[in-house]
Amino acid sequence: MLTLCLVERYDPRLNRWMSVAPMGTRRKHLGVAVYLNMIYAVGGRDDATELSSAERYNPQTNTWQPVVAMTSRRSGVCASVVLRVVNFLEIFNI
Repeated sequence: MLTLCLVERYDPRLNRWMSVAPMGTRRKHLGVAVYLNMIYAVGGRDDATELSSAERYNPQTNTWQPVVAMTSRRSGVCASVVLRVVNFLEIFNI
């Protein structure tokens, strides 16, 4: 499976996918959550190892910005927002 940093956005009004700014880190098996109109991409794997890094996408500016990394590397991450807190649960034991 390829590890990518490419990102696409779906516009239901036009029924089409469009490319947006690529993530700063190539990742697969990542967790994704939406919070305060930002998209958070967390953990996953690159081509060599699991990742602890995280970044967020601002659709208003079409830019990705790094955020504080998790305390451990995680792949196969499940994400949710509960009581205004972004939660990432590890699915695979690393």
